[in-house]
Amino acid sequence: LPMSYREITTSQAKFRFIYRVAGEMGWKRDLPVNFDAAFIEVMHAQPEPDPDKRWQKYIDFMETDPELANLRARVKENGARVYFGDLADSGLFSASADTAAMLFQGVAGIGLWWQSLRRRPASAKKNLWSRVVLFLGGVWLLAGAVELLGFLVIRFPGQVWRRGGRAAWAETLARLSNLHPEKPLVFLRNLILAEKIWEAVELEKKKVRMRSPRMVRRGLPQAVRKPFFVLDFHFGHAGLLPMLAWHRRHRRWFFRLYRPFIASLRADPVQMDYLTRLTSVRWQGSHWGLIHSFRVDALDSAT
Repeated sequence: LPMSYREITTSQAKFRFIYRVAGEMGWKRDLPVNFDAAFIEVMHAQPEPDPDKRWQKYIDFMETDPELANLRARVKENGARVYFGDLADSGLFSASADTAAMLFQGVAGIGLWWQSLRRRPASAKKNLWSRVVLFLGGVWLLAGAVELLGFLVIRFPGQVWRRGGRAAWAETLARLSNLHPEKPLVFLRNLILAEKIWEAVELEKKKVRMRSPRMVRRGLPQAVRKPFFVLDFHFGHAGLLPMLAWHRRHRRWFFRLYRPFIASLRADPVQMDYLTRLTSVRWQGSHWGLIHSFRVDALDSAT
């Protein structure tokens, strides 16, 4: 059967994005046997102010969430690190505001289409460019409104369509979400997570450096194996995967555009700490241990 995931390989790392549906435990066969690290989506509705206590809340979530049972078991088997870096819930990341924007885009898009297609007097037919602009504007607006249909995939078709249908819908959402940076609930979260994932890649690259005895004898430099990441996210965040292939300058450009909107988060020390902090843990045979917990300098400067 087709799998419910997609992989990309860059010059620095390999990523597998799991297309998980809310309320459903991920399929075990979607998980590779061996991987170096996993990144898990966790947005805290009730933020924990103390970073020294926050990592334990991440672990409690991971241990009690039945949707993560297969990933949790696989991580314990192969000793992979688990990274957390999602944001705390805030007004900037409001599902109601995002839905309102989608509804507005849907109505406005239909209006632009109607204006571009309706019959006009003969004297107005020469104005072809205005019709094209209106039509394309309607397409762009309706592309954002199409994301509203995502709830259908969560509640019904996602349980019926198996790997092929879900993957196809996720790919569509990935493209649509990356065309609409004005909706921070998905786009900005993906942007921040992409930056944190690349920070995690740098940490994992240090761990997977290898040099064979033959290379040592010949005085050859170390060979670096690309770290393999499993990204366990709701399929609506599929736009995160192509973002990982963007150049860092591309992501920083969007961060500069977002700076006025992130000002409210910068004014709140807890929100800002969530935005910039990257945490990792690892199973140590009988318990989880904290490996890293630090603020990502690149995010501090970019935002």
